[in-house]
Amino acid sequence: TPQSFTLQQSFNDVQKHFLQNGMRAGTFSLDVSTGAIVTGSIAFQGKETSVLATDKLGLAPYVALETTATEVMNATTNVGNLTKNGAVLSTAVQSITMEGDASLRNQNAVGSKYPLGIGTGRFNLTGTLTAYFQDLSMYNHFLDHDTISIGWDFTDLDGNVYFYTIPAIKITSDPISPTGIDEDVMEEMEWSAL
Repeated sequence: TPQSFTLQQSFNDVQKHFLQNGMRAGTFSLDVSTGAIVTGSIAFQGKETSVLATDKLGLAPYVALETTATEVMNATTNVGNLTKNGAVLSTAVQSITMEGDASLRNQNAVGSKYPLGIGTGRFNLTGTLTAYFQDLSMYNHFLDHDTISIGWDFTDLDGNVYFYTIPAIKITSDPISPTGIDEDVMEEMEWSAL
């Protein structure tokens, strides 16, 4: 079901507000890397921007979505087990990322300054997984073109748990190349979800 958002950017010191209507989430990313705060981003594509002298969000028909009161999460203490095909992954992982793309497009029309709508296309989900090269298990999945699942969970300080499961992926590249003396050999895999 297509869902649109209205976003407002406010400069309260001069009472100027930019109201952006018909915003659809087009791309997103998530980065879980060793010793770092978990970060993500969402890119929107929308229909029109209006410049206003008064704040509109929170007034009908708009409902303001409040920010959460939860703590930020990091890849050190907030990530649980990484799993492959439902079992805990035996390989130590340095980072995992994922990127989603909804293939949005403007639906422009003659006589209209702004797009009449935002079209959607095929959804693509890709990512990377950087692991220490400890055995051939992941590399064999790459060589054999296996379909595998990967998953992980987050638990924040308030006990909220978030599960991520990607039920069917193919490893699209898995270069194993030593970089130098006294450095760990890593598998820098790229994957694509089916």
